[in-house]
Amino acid sequence: EPQRQRTYSTLGIRGSAANVDRGQYAPLSTSSAPTPPISPHALNLNAAMPNALSVDRRELKVLGLVGSSHMLSHVYILLLPPLFPLLKEEFGVNYAALGVIAAAFSLTSTLGQIPMGFLVDRIGGRSLLVAGLLLQGCAGAGMALADSYWMLVMMSGLAGLANTVFHPADFSILSASVPQDRLGRAFSVHSLSGNLGAAMTPPVVVALTTFWNWRVALA
Repeated sequence: EPQRQRTYSTLGIRGSAANVDRGQYAPLSTSSAPTPPISPHALNLNAAMPNALSVDRRELKVLGLVGSSHMLSHVYILLLPPLFPLLKEEFGVNYAALGVIAAAFSLTSTLGQIPMGFLVDRIGGRSLLVAGLLLQGCAGAGMALADSYWMLVMMSGLAGLANTVFHPADFSILSASVPQDRLGRAFSVHSLSGNLGAAMTPPVVVALTTFWNWRVALA
């Protein structure tokens, strides 16, 4: 009997087993407890999710400009090494001397990094970023027109000095232009652009040198 009663209850039938057998039963109530109201906190989370995934046009513009400049900075870092075999023959130097060219870039970039950070705080990132791009372009043109080994060394050092601008200026601009909840994503895009510049430089330099010459590749 208890087993039959449990079976009828499972089927939604109310009444004793005997009454159920005689057809005297009533369905169990299907009413349920009232649904609790949705908390305002949950509503706020749902409303915030589209904002976390959305990016306005101004933010995309800033990411594009800053990312492009960072990509160019990494292009100049790896611009000369693929050309070392040709430069060795052009200027009649050994690979140790060519290492001095690369060292000149790294030396000026290292020594100027901290002073440039203070300068960005004082002047602002945007104007210095433009100045850095212009200076780096002039250094690239100078390397392309170099008629001596030492001119190439000086132009490489100038390119390294221009390279000091990019990280302090880029991070300053991103921090001022991108909301805090999307700043990590902006920094990752910034890093990605630099890696892309480093990855694309050797094959592009080799291709330009193959079809034209090393001076065109540097320009």
